[in-house]
Amino acid sequence: MTDLAPMREVSDLLVESGGEDLLSCFQCGTCTGVCPVGITSVMRVREIIHMMQLGLEGFESEDLWKCLTCHTCVERCPRGVGIAEVISIARSIMVETGTYPKSLQTAVGSLSAAGNPWQGEPDQRRDWAKDLKIEQFDPEKHEYVLFVCCTQAFDPRTKATARAAVKVLSAAGAGFGLLPMEKEICCGDLALRVGANDQFESLKNRLGPTLEECGTKVVVLSPHCRETFNNSYENGFESVHIVELLAGLLEEGRLEIKKPFEKKVTYHDPCYLGRRGGVYEAPRKLLRAVPGLEFVEMDRNRARSICCGGGGGGAFSETEKDERLAPLRINQASETDASVIATACPYCILMLEDAVTTQNMEDDLRVMDVIEILAECLENE
Repeated sequence: MTDLAPMREVSDLLVESGGEDLLSCFQCGTCTGVCPVGITSVMRVREIIHMMQLGLEGFESEDLWKCLTCHTCVERCPRGVGIAEVISIARSIMVETGTYPKSLQTAVGSLSAAGNPWQGEPDQRRDWAKDLKIEQFDPEKHEYVLFVCCTQAFDPRTKATARAAVKVLSAAGAGFGLLPMEKEICCGDLALRVGANDQFESLKNRLGPTLEECGTKVVVLSPHCRETFNNSYENGFESVHIVELLAGLLEEGRLEIKKPFEKKVTYHDPCYLGRRGGVYEAPRKLLRAVPGLEFVEMDRNRARSICCGGGGGGAFSETEKDERLAPLRINQASETDASVIATACPYCILMLEDAVTTQNMEDDLRVMDVIEILAECLENE
């Protein structure tokens, strides 16, 4: 009789490691049907889960690494199976054996060596703010800690968002400070999503106590930092995305947006801010408050937004051009006749910018963070 479960110990390990949701899946196939990766590629989510359940070889195929952890499948699953988390747990088994994509190995190695996934030198992490007068956080003086993610600290394009955030927060009179540079490291999002659990625990154990000692609200510029801090740290601090904070300050009358932005703008919901974080209204409230701005929705918006392709390690993966999701999203934005596609995530900025460039649409569509739009419309611009 043929052994149908040659890797049964792997199935047991997945369950013991937190993947007990495997036992709840009844193989309806909804996950495969709604997965955005399946729009441009072949993505057999149901089959991967089934192979994990049975302990069959094949779950560790390349499809395991295509998952963007966007949570579309989780939101639509009739049994509420945490599929994205199960995928990350399965990845951790492969990471332990060293059999995972080389591009991700490079990024994870950089986390260990430099405290960021971009191979940036630690002593250059604060270069984005060289000419800005930003104080180190002091609980006696500041309301908030501003936590700038690795992408915005090292990527030339998204550094602009960090600078814009400083300008807008200052204009709103929000007292904030930065962590000492030597204590500012990656939140661990990438390590957690690709299954590099030891690396994630190391980062969390270093950064978590530092943020807890601040004893205040942590304002993040990346939804990935927000999700990681709020749901994977055992902490005594609260993390909010900057659009949440600014929407509140706008209501209080502390943020005044007076200069017009005479453009038609559409908004791309980042997966980690929208489906995972439940934040849909705050960025829209800010955009609608800008004088002269004409806001228009794409057909796929809010919970139906299509992933940019950057989450779950996607920003560090080598994806075939015809399998990328960002070009599809750019085309959907073009259908609205908007001249600007706004978003609120550094990965989305990178992926959408790349799509605009590769499709030669630079003259037709500009990619901007919501915070960058606000910074352009301040009275002291």
